[in-house]
Amino acid sequence: MDKNNIINSGQLEAYCLGQLSIEEAQIISELAEHDPDIKNELDQIMSTLESYPDKLTPNPQLKTKVLNFLNQHLHHEEIDLSNPPLLNKYSDATSWSKAVQNFSYHDDASNLQVENIFLSKNKELNLIWLQNEIIEDAHENDQFKESFLILEGACECDFEGIVVRFKAGDYFEVPSNTKHSIRNISGHGLCVKGLVQRISA
Repeated sequence: MDKNNIINSGQLEAYCLGQLSIEEAQIISELAEHDPDIKNELDQIMSTLESYPDKLTPNPQLKTKVLNFLNQHLHHEEIDLSNPPLLNKYSDATSWSKAVQNFSYHDDASNLQVENIFLSKNKELNLIWLQNEIIEDAHENDQFKESFLILEGACECDFEGIVVRFKAGDYFEVPSNTKHSIRNISGHGLCVKGLVQRISA
């Protein structure tokens, strides 16, 4: 294998960026061990890549300008609570937060405060604030399907030993036949706030 072809092929750059397969990366590693020129080229590429972050650091005000622009121009869904859309992985937490802004948390509430948003024969939607932890029994799909959209704070869910963390903006469905617990991890004095949807089978 010609050394110059390897150096000019872009494979060394791909190696440094972690874009090669395991087999391809192994070949480059072995070549670098036996060829000082290839090793030197890899060292130079790595040195160049490591210097990029400092040179590419954007102006601190750029983030603020971009976010202000997006806030002015992005259209958020208008949600009608008298006939709310189904929650799903594409649900916009910002739109939902605006829709439920008239519901407030009571400082004297217990561990869990629940406000009913919508109730019909096949659908129930509640707004909840959780201070500590709740544990729920498993329920089957023929009872209802349960899902959550986190609006504020963060929580840790334990699905029978599988622990997953969710934050504001995250949507998740509770697996059927799975006992689960939800624990608030938002920080001292803060609640995790979210929507709970139950759809009848």
